[in-house]
Amino acid sequence: MLTPNNSVPFVVYWLCQNQLTSNTVSQAANMQTSGIPNDLMPDLNAITVLLCLPLATHGLYPLLRKLRIPFPPVTRIALGFLLEAIAMGFAAGVQGYIYASGPCYSHPRACPASPNGSLPNNVSVAMQIPIYVFEGLGEIFSNPAMYEYAFTEAPLSMKAVLQAFFALTAAAGSALGLALTPTYRDPYLLAMYAALAGGMFVGAVGVYALLRTTRRGDDGEAGE
Repeated sequence: MLTPNNSVPFVVYWLCQNQLTSNTVSQAANMQTSGIPNDLMPDLNAITVLLCLPLATHGLYPLLRKLRIPFPPVTRIALGFLLEAIAMGFAAGVQGYIYASGPCYSHPRACPASPNGSLPNNVSVAMQIPIYVFEGLGEIFSNPAMYEYAFTEAPLSMKAVLQAFFALTAAAGSALGLALTPTYRDPYLLAMYAALAGGMFVGAVGVYALLRTTRRGDDGEAGE
């Protein structure tokens, strides 16, 4: 069962999710957008969820059940966390490419070659697309499975409490994001994204190792 001792990966997951409406938007502002508003990019995440969730619900899960391949909540959570780690890895790669490109390199919009911050670095915002796609895929697997796990594995008298505890991990992720605000600036963003990717990968492995004894909800239907 989920306890405060093994909830850290869930806090890190929500911290990564919060990057969608904060740092990746700022990252896009330092890239060539070809007139596309930088705060429009996170919509790709929602589009990914809208397109792929029905495919998972009506295609992947029934196929796995037909093939008698178990896909319990813990496995789905771990897979979602792994996809989140890949998304943060892409974000780190994009940030590294920004820092390697002119005109301002590791200080985008903050050099004499960019008068009054008018010129972003020479990197297309299209490079961000995989970030939002992998973020969306991670949500499809992990978000419903987290609440399903909380409901199916908690004792009857603890179901509401454990559901609330899951919500609390989201709040803790937001609070941690606020605490890390001093690192959300150039030239430290590459290290920040890389640390999130590494932490999320360790979290995916940790969740699977700690919670894989779960045997309920193996059909992968509930919560999807």
